[in-house]
Amino acid sequence: GGKNYYFYKSTSGKHVINMLATGWFYVNNYKYYANSNGVMQKGWRKIGGKTYYFYPKTVGKHYSHTAATGTVKIDNRTYVFNKSGVLIKVK
Repeated sequence: GGKNYYFYKSTSGKHVINMLATGWFYVNNYKYYANSNGVMQKGWRKIGGKTYYFYPKTVGKHYSHTAATGTVKIDNRTYVFNKSGVLIKVK
């Protein structure tokens, strides 16, 4: 598939309207991460030595590219993520 990018829709703090998002950012309380080229992440990613999972597509209440939180079943395994999206346990 193609690459997804996010551009800020308004000016707020250090972010300017239409500025390409990089690093961690939130949209409507959902947490996302874009690499230094602005590509939004999906699947398993190690960032700052911590493991995260970003939904590759929208499924139910989970939007594509958002960080998983809580208890989540992925590929028939159960994982637990803290409220920041960091993997803390594999069941």
